[in-house]
Order: sequence, then structure tokens, then C-alpha cells
Amino acid sequence: PCVQQFPHTVELSRLQGPQGFTVFSVSMDEPESELEVGVFLAKRNVDFDSLLTRYGAGAEFVNAFNIRGDVPFYRLYDRKGALRFCFSAEPDGIENGEPMEMMDRRIKELLSEVP
Repeated sequence: PCVQQFPHTVELSRLQGPQGFTVFSVSMDEPESELEVGVFLAKRNVDFDSLLTRYGAGAEFVNAFNIRGDVPFYRLYDRKGALRFCFSAEPDGIENGEPMEMMDRRIKELLSEVP
């Protein structure tokens, strides 16, 4: 699911970046996969910061990054740095949780807010 959603994330960065939208990603791949992750990002012409966690996939990653839904899991912050929305395929029970389908709309709403 993360690989399937990733082109949309790259496109959001390109389209909304000029309006002040900033993307960064965190990969759940194992630390030993750094080269493969770099190739994946390069092939997609990623123009935002991408981190590779030292935890790899699993509970330690989920706990360290406070993931509260299915991955991919997105957090959307406003211009002042306040967490406003979280997006997951299963948003029920997540504070500020919304379905993935709402992400583009919420981004536009937040970008329209005056800082």
C-alpha cells in the first residue's frame, strides 16, 4: 500500500509545494536496505526529505513514530505546526483520524488558511 500511494505523495509535493506544503517521508524498510530505498526514491524523482528508520518494520517502528492506523499513515500539520489531521485506510479510533480520500481536500483547506 505504501508503494502504491507514494506517486500521489510525490505529486502532492510538486503541486502544493509552491503554496507552502512540505512533505517528508519515513521508510519502514530495514536499515540494510538503504541502497534499495535510495534507488526507489531516485527513480521517482523525489524532491522532499526521506528518512530511513533504524527500527525497520515492526512494533518498535510503530511505537517510536506513534503510528495509529494502517500504513501508509500520514500526519497533516498546519502552518503553525499544530497536528490537524491523520490519514489512514482505517482511521476509526485515531485522534483527528480521517480516511485517505480526504487528504487532498484537507491540504487545500489548510493551505488556504492565513498564518
